Amino acid sequence: MTALRALRSRTDVEALDLTANRLRRLPEAFAKAAHDSRVRADRQGREQNATMRWLHSTE
Repeated sequence: MTALRALRSRTDVEALDLTANRLRRLPEAFAKAAHDSRVRADRQGREQNATMRWLHSTE
């Protein structure tokens, strides 16, 4: 959709260059999303482990 809007407002070459630039940045965006997901999972795992240790210590 964005590429189509870009085609209307820019020359074809400029629009294609913009689209190519976004495609080049996709791997970086996906890598960041994967990293952020792992960080959240690790944090949640640590919190869950701490809760479980606390629950077992009160038995």
